[in-house]
Amino acid sequence: MLFSTTARADVIYEYYNFQKIDLSGKSDDEATAYLNGQGANDLPIGTRVILLAEAPTGVLNELPDGTAVLEKRDSSVEDDESQGQGQAHAWHVVEKGANFDNHMYGNLVVVGGKIKFNCSGGGTYGIDDADAYTCSMREKSTVTPSETPSETPAPSAPAHVCDESKLEWSVSVEATEYNDGEMIYCCPECGRVYERIPVSAYKVFNYETANKIKKASQGATIEIKTRRWISFGRVVMQALADRPDVTLKVSFLDGEYKGDEYEFVIPAGTDTISLLDENGFSGFIYLGNMFGMTPVEN
Repeated sequence: MLFSTTARADVIYEYYNFQKIDLSGKSDDEATAYLNGQGANDLPIGTRVILLAEAPTGVLNELPDGTAVLEKRDSSVEDDESQGQGQAHAWHVVEKGANFDNHMYGNLVVVGGKIKFNCSGGGTYGIDDADAYTCSMREKSTVTPSETPSETPAPSAPAHVCDESKLEWSVSVEATEYNDGEMIYCCPECGRVYERIPVSAYKVFNYETANKIKKASQGATIEIKTRRWISFGRVVMQALADRPDVTLKVSFLDGEYKGDEYEFVIPAGTDTISLLDENGFSGFIYLGNMFGMTPVEN
């Protein structure tokens, strides 16, 4: 967690790059499902949002009273507040302003087109008439509380000043098909982190599948087996369009993470681009119905 304690340094953050999440055309139930859902067409896992009544501009140096920065997590993994209870919490509090709930996990709920945080303890918190904005956050500075105040501070070395031209992106957590990763924008000399962005596990799954198709031998059949994902993005369907000689066999769980295992085959030469929906995805149930989905016997 990003929260500090009296036993260690307090990390101060600033918030920027705000983009309002467009829920227009969705009912309250549809918007709630989009925000908390774990499917390919829902708000991606790893997204960070802040709930605000007014559109922010520039950089926020502190969080307003009654709000928080939330990060969408994989709700199939039980969090500290739901161990053994069978609960699914999509959102985790990573930073909060004053007068926000003490619970760390919960879901977003949309009522009358406005959004609040329904915490694991059952309460609903957030600014009245709030909208949700995606945001980025970066470390502003680090303040270390003095355990034993001294009348005469010891001399310290000059503070390091980061050269912005030398800041670089690096991978802090490798993403896999099953786990999101993270990249950081940081100073290579002092290690100060200016920005963190999630690396989508779903994107890794799609790009790895596309690469297998691109590198396949002439006339090959590629087999893909996943127990997590239930759709392909455009990059996979484009790879098949570029390699009309390749056949793709897919096995998956019809309930996403759980359920019965099925398989289907996309024949070589299929017009795969025409199988994408308006959002650029193609679901496995849809593809299975198109090409003859059959159960897998274990």
